[in-house]
Amino acid sequence: MKICYRNIGIILIHGFGGSIKEVEPLSSKLSLLGYHVETPKLKGHTGMRKDLKSATYLDWIEDVEKAYLSLKTKCDEIVLIGFSMGGLLSLQVANKFKVKGVITLNTPIYIGNIYMILKKIIKNINIFNLNRFKRLLRLLKLLPLKAYINFNRLLKDTKKILPNIKCDILVNQAIDDEVVRYKSAHYLHNQVQSKNKKMMFYKKSNHLILQSEVAEDVIVDLVKYIENFK
Repeated sequence: MKICYRNIGIILIHGFGGSIKEVEPLSSKLSLLGYHVETPKLKGHTGMRKDLKSATYLDWIEDVEKAYLSLKTKCDEIVLIGFSMGGLLSLQVANKFKVKGVITLNTPIYIGNIYMILKKIIKNINIFNLNRFKRLLRLLKLLPLKAYINFNRLLKDTKKILPNIKCDILVNQAIDDEVVRYKSAHYLHNQVQSKNKKMMFYKKSNHLILQSEVAEDVIVDLVKYIENFK
């Protein structure tokens, strides 16, 4: 059995409509450092529209809860790291179970829209990556309406429980995120009641912050933050 580094286990949660590949650079680094890392695959996130249509936000919460209960049998302390919607799920689990800390990465409270994205493209036409825009449009087309409804239910429910969150929290946000408006980070930071809470902002990054050109910087910062839990 793998021994947990300093007896701290990490749960890394991917985003809405995504996969564990979104968080793989961070999970690989933490595993190399000796941490026991769990990366639950959320129900319905197979890349097939019909599978996502059959899942609910309660299923997604349960997936992370199962990962928590499994990891808790091996490690005394648990840190939840959630990318995008995964951050909402990490907060849901932190509201129910005792955790050492929560780290959110580009977690939505205020969502961008197609008009905002087009406006950003026009304003930054020389530097905007057209492939990013095409990927976003493909994702929007792939996701069924029921999935969006469940995402919105999760978002609304998570906003209600934010005042209950008292564990340590680090809120990370890319300023140039084309999906999540960066004022989401301020909202999260202000609403949680944690004594130890911190925000970090990154330039030159899109929504997929762990796949961006600043990914290495983000990973270094997150590892340093987790090291403080020792």
